[in-house]
Amino acid sequence: MKPFGRVLVALIPFATLFVSDLASASASDEDSIRETVARWTDAWNSQDAARFLALYPRDPKTIYFEGETAEPIKGFDAFEKYTRSLMLPEWKNHQETTIEALTVDHDLAIAVCVAHVTYTDPERKVPHSEIARFTMVFKRIDGRWLVWHEHYSLPYDYDSGKVVFDGKE
Repeated sequence: MKPFGRVLVALIPFATLFVSDLASASASDEDSIRETVARWTDAWNSQDAARFLALYPRDPKTIYFEGETAEPIKGFDAFEKYTRSLMLPEWKNHQETTIEALTVDHDLAIAVCVAHVTYTDPERKVPHSEIARFTMVFKRIDGRWLVWHEHYSLPYDYDSGKVVFDGKE
């Protein structure tokens, strides 16, 4: 096992303890978050940046990890700039988001998702497809569930040193 893999394996029991200690969600909270994810997906697919970004708090302390960036995106302003750079008509973005697990505790929620993504790279003019892992952390702010943090990643093959775009769920 690679050293990084050993660290991840060592951390799994702690993550499991954290998630298992969270209180169960009310059905209405879970429904609200599922509706938010559906609105998020619809806004992304329609390339409606204003509607998409309305699902995020305008918080300078938020941090986002995206598959295309090596460094974290810090704060809403940087995230807005990044998002608008991707929402161009020539990209023809489409994503199907499936919630695999959802946990809600008071004013925080975690949705663990699988994302089936397709787009056309305008420079290469080639259709692209990937299956990614996507975690969204929601925070209830003024009665609304907003995406306070997200982490989007693709599987990585240690032997080839490359990203696996057609990973399995």
